[in-house]
Amino acid sequence: MGVVIPDWQPLGDRAWEWVGAPRGAAAWLALQPGVSEAWEAFGTVAVELEDGGVLPGGLPEGLGASAGREVVLPVRWDGPDLDDVASQVGWTREQVIEELMQAPLVVEAIGFQPGFPYMTGLTGPLAEIPRRETPRPQVPAGSVALAQGMVGVYPRACPGGWWLVGTCPVPMVDEATEEVRLRAGDEVRWELSG
Repeated sequence: MGVVIPDWQPLGDRAWEWVGAPRGAAAWLALQPGVSEAWEAFGTVAVELEDGGVLPGGLPEGLGASAGREVVLPVRWDGPDLDDVASQVGWTREQVIEELMQAPLVVEAIGFQPGFPYMTGLTGPLAEIPRRETPRPQVPAGSVALAQGMVGVYPRACPGGWWLVGTCPVPMVDEATEEVRLRAGDEVRWELSG
C-alpha cells in the first residue's frame, strides 16, 4: 500500500492546514503521536501539534475510501419557510419534502456554533436557494434549515439567515457530555417523526 504525502501550510505557531485532504484524514491524524487535535471541513484538514510535536509525513493511501457513519435523524417538515422554498423553486410542498428525504446528505463541517452540521447533497433548484435577505433574530433549537446548497440543524436557539423547513427533535449536542451528534464525513438521511 502506498503513502499520501500531505501538503502542509502553516496556520500559526503550532497549527497546520492541508487543503485537498482525503475524507477521514482528520480521524487518523488525531491518533498520531504529537498531534493534540485535528479537524476536517470541506476537504481541508487542520491539525494542532503538542509542544515538540512533529507533523506526520505521510498517510496510508486509500484512507478516504471508506464512507462515514450513516446517521438517521428524525424530522418533521413543519418549518415556517417550507411554502416559500417551494414557491422559489416552482415545486409543491410535497415535492420539496420528497427531495429533502431523498437527498444524499454528507456532513462537510461542524461549526458556526458547536454541533451545527453543514451538510451538502442538495441538487437542482434547491441547491440554488440563497440565504434569506433578512436574517431572523431568533431561530429555535432543532430547526432544519437550508441555504446556499447546504442543509443544517440549529443546535441552540440563535439568530440565523437560512430558510427553516423542518424540525429535528434530537439534540445535536449532548448537554451532559457536550459531545456532538454528527461529525465531518457522516452520511445523513431523514426519517419522518410523529
